[in-house]
Amino acid sequence: MKRPFVYLKILGGVFLFFAALGILNISPSVYATITLIDRSLHQCTSSGELCAGGDCWVSSALNPESVIYLDPPGSESSFATTFFNDIGGYNEWTLGFGEALNGVLTINSYEAITGNCYGGAHMDATYTPEDSDPSSLAWIQMYSDNVGDGRVHIDPWPNDDDQPFYWTDEEHELHGLNLIDWPRDPCPGSCDLHRWVRFETYLCSWDPDPPGHDLMTVTVHDGFYWGYDVTCTSVPEPATILLLLSAFPLIRFFKHRFR
Repeated sequence: MKRPFVYLKILGGVFLFFAALGILNISPSVYATITLIDRSLHQCTSSGELCAGGDCWVSSALNPESVIYLDPPGSESSFATTFFNDIGGYNEWTLGFGEALNGVLTINSYEAITGNCYGGAHMDATYTPEDSDPSSLAWIQMYSDNVGDGRVHIDPWPNDDDQPFYWTDEEHELHGLNLIDWPRDPCPGSCDLHRWVRFETYLCSWDPDPPGHDLMTVTVHDGFYWGYDVTCTSVPEPATILLLLSAFPLIRFFKHRFR
């Protein structure tokens, strides 16, 4: 993935102080990006739990452990390829490529979760725009995972309306620029599973009636990267555990006998 510049506001004074002394060589272009503030208390791994009658152990872990800033994607990016591969879900739209925004992105919660034989993550992020940002902003998200030969889609997939945004119009009215996601994956009947899921989440603007075009345009800006891993492991039967424990005295006897 792209190597990010993550700017933590709580360290901003330190950076500016050293920059003024000439100790840090910070390019002016650095400031033409979202300011990313991570206020969440990361629960990087879930405590795990037994499920399926005690026969399966499920655990979840954040991957990456902290969100990563993403530059605006370009026309050759996997995001652009995925957008056009999924165009059937929003065929009156096309994709444009914008500049980085200037507001503040706050990560309110990013934690690994388990429950009812599921593992996943909880993401809660809020973007506060600057006056110079476009007036029409929304969230757009791509996910990838290792189901089958691997899947990559614009989220949600299948689409729940005819637009490429994360929220529907009704949900956007309710949530605005607060992104909330609770993705999770179940342990299969056989229990054993390793599932990874990754997200590229971007802010986007749109022009519902671009001059000289038949298609509406969604323009993607910068964003962040996050995800999780789920592991489901079979728990040995009690009889198997007792058999293994009963073998220990014999191992110690033969070890002592032939010393």
